[in-house]
Amino acid sequence: MGGRKKGQKIDYGMEFYKTSTWLYNKGEGNEDFTYPVWKNLLLAEDKTINYFLGFPYGPDVELFKIFLEGEHFGIDYEHLVKGTITIDTPYNEEEWQKYSIHGPVPPTTVENILRLDFKIGNNPTFFTQSIFRNKDLWMLVGLEYTFSLKIP
Repeated sequence: MGGRKKGQKIDYGMEFYKTSTWLYNKGEGNEDFTYPVWKNLLLAEDKTINYFLGFPYGPDVELFKIFLEGEHFGIDYEHLVKGTITIDTPYNEEEWQKYSIHGPVPPTTVENILRLDFKIGNNPTFFTQSIFRNKDLWMLVGLEYTFSLKIP
């Protein structure tokens, strides 16, 4: 649930997410109902990557987010409350009743995440992203060039 307001040069808004404890249900014998996507990044003999599509923070989460976005910059803040249920938590009727509560299952962890994005140039574009997650700092720096081919 959330909203976005488009301004002349800046978009802003806020969002709230709540994922259930059993977002990724499991069947009998703890088999996942959610199947992984198989993706090979290169055609050569490279590793195949196996991951689940879905909410990036998984089940049993509450997330509040506010953001500002412009053409060449962005800033957002996320307050994340994560419970103890993960995609690997065994799913049986007793546990389902015990953990089917409102809100993340205690004990919870709280994370505060601040992202800053900047872009310079149009083509090529230099971009950088800084992520402050609790007491950790992550930096991403890159160069992007867009082109097209016309094949007769």
